[in-house]
Amino acid sequence: MKPKSLLTVPQAAEKLAVSERTVGRMYRSGEIPHVKVRGQVRIDANDIDRYIENHYYTEAV
Repeated sequence: MKPKSLLTVPQAAEKLAVSERTVGRMYRSGEIPHVKVRGQVRIDANDIDRYIENHYYTEAV
């Protein structure tokens, strides 16, 4: 899949409505894929969308 756009950690955190620290834990644990561009972490917006789709619940847990 072609990258939609590469997001910074703050942008990914905003899209997921979590802290930047949480996004850091997520990519370090392998929960969401990431790339490094000149040492800076970038996360594909498609991967964030896929993460949201895979973790979307319509019923009470």
